[in-house]
Amino acid sequence: GRYVEAVAGYGARIVDTRKTAPGHRYLDKYAVRMGGGYNHRLNLADGILIKDNHIQANRYREMGLKDVIQLALARASHTIKVEVEVESMDQVKEALEAGADGYIQLPCELSESTFNVWSLMRRTGKRKSASDSEPLTEGREA
Repeated sequence: GRYVEAVAGYGARIVDTRKTAPGHRYLDKYAVRMGGGYNHRLNLADGILIKDNHIQANRYREMGLKDVIQLALARASHTIKVEVEVESMDQVKEALEAGADGYIQLPCELSESTFNVWSLMRRTGKRKSASDSEPLTEGREA
């Protein structure tokens, strides 16, 4: 697909969303793979995705992004990935420092800062995308 071609050479992957056409989940996921993309997750049980509303809901407990990520990591099975939706470079850095396994940048734009973040993730040993198949054990008990 054209998006896969747009990020070729940057060490990035295009991944799909869990949201698919009713009754067509497997077909939609297959189409993404055939276009050169990767599947993110099939259902909610496949991983933890921390969104802005989760962070906002924990502010009353005086928890920031780092605290929410560390709480999720502490309570999740070692086989579950913890990912974060981010809106800024500061949030990306905070998420990576807190031990998140990956992130999804919002808004979804292919910008220079996006490619800089992927470069940062490669340098810090973090995943290039949510769909990498190599195990990530750094900071997590196996």
